[in-house]
Amino acid sequence: MTKGIRQYASSRFNELLPTVREAGPTLFRRKIMQEIVKKFDTSVASAAAAYNFALQQVKKENPKAVAGIGRGSLQYANTTAGAGPGKAAGAARGAATRAAQEQRAGAADEAARVTIIKARSGEVVFKDLPRDAAQALLNSMGQGGRGRPKLAIKEDVEMQG
Repeated sequence: MTKGIRQYASSRFNELLPTVREAGPTLFRRKIMQEIVKKFDTSVASAAAAYNFALQQVKKENPKAVAGIGRGSLQYANTTAGAGPGKAAGAARGAATRAAQEQRAGAADEAARVTIIKARSGEVVFKDLPRDAAQALLNSMGQGGRGRPKLAIKEDVEMQG
């Protein structure tokens, strides 16, 4: 029953293309793929292949119409080797970079400075970050395996005396 899946994907893609700006590329892709799965009773992988085919066809004909759709439009915070999308290291470095920029701009509170460490080993990952930026980083990271945190906040305490 998958005969005509590419043609259907291309026609739906072109019909819904004007709505991509208001819905966003992720929801746009999801909507088309859900329609394909439902209509053709196929897997999500097959629907994704049909969607990607339709996207490539439109890119050949009118690249400006699909600017901002697809992987080429993603901007990663860090593009060094081994720190691609979905990697904790890349996300952490990107958040730390933003925190450092805020600090230089004077937006960060100087009183609450913390260090981020690996929860299991205690290895220092970032030093001297604003507490709110560090907390936002930890919230965005989620949990590690078995619900254990990947990173933790270590308070930077100055000893007196």
